[in-house]
Amino acid sequence: MTSLALNLAIKLMRRESPTPEDAGCQNYIKTLLSPLGFVRISVDANGITNSIYTRQGEVKGTLAFAGHTDVVPTGPVDEWTHPPFDAVVKDDVLHGRGAQDMKGGIACWLAAIAQLCAAQTPLPTLQLLITSDEEGESVDGTVRIVEYMQANQTLPDAVIVGEPSCSKKVGDTIRRGRRGVVQIRIHFHGKQGHSAYPQDADNAIHRASPALVRIADIDWGEAVDGFPA
Repeated sequence: MTSLALNLAIKLMRRESPTPEDAGCQNYIKTLLSPLGFVRISVDANGITNSIYTRQGEVKGTLAFAGHTDVVPTGPVDEWTHPPFDAVVKDDVLHGRGAQDMKGGIACWLAAIAQLCAAQTPLPTLQLLITSDEEGESVDGTVRIVEYMQANQTLPDAVIVGEPSCSKKVGDTIRRGRRGVVQIRIHFHGKQGHSAYPQDADNAIHRASPALVRIADIDWGEAVDGFPA
């Protein structure tokens, strides 16, 4: 991480933004990108802060970076070795909520953009797609940005997703593509009863068990080289 990227990461991490909060992160990003020629479009939905930052390019094509400014709630703060929002650097390691997922990634992209623009090299159109609803319900974040871009026919040609895919340390793995997801909501109905009279009860867990086994046995397809299924 360059010194610029590190400084940006620290400034973002010190803004307390447990999901679905943004804590002014996206406004701060705007102040950094506006001097570089980026224009921000707000795609807020139901109190969720979403932004599309775009810099029109000199050559064909559009490259976007997708990320989010909300973070996973901290849990008991006294169990942290360092306060979660202090963004402390110790032994060359940046500690704090959002260091990996994913304010650190956003900071690296911002630093890279600054260097590219300073080089005065012809660039494609560049975008930053940022939401604040990815660590919780995830219903008014990326979905709303994609809907907006589809409606306005502004979908990018390629997207870099800053979500950490590393297994041991940040940056040890880069994947081409992204897994899909299947979300299933199933209701099993039973009848409450007393343990002394089990014959009068209908345990919903017992009804659910065969279905869970069947779901676990589903073949979701084979893995492809470099991208486990």
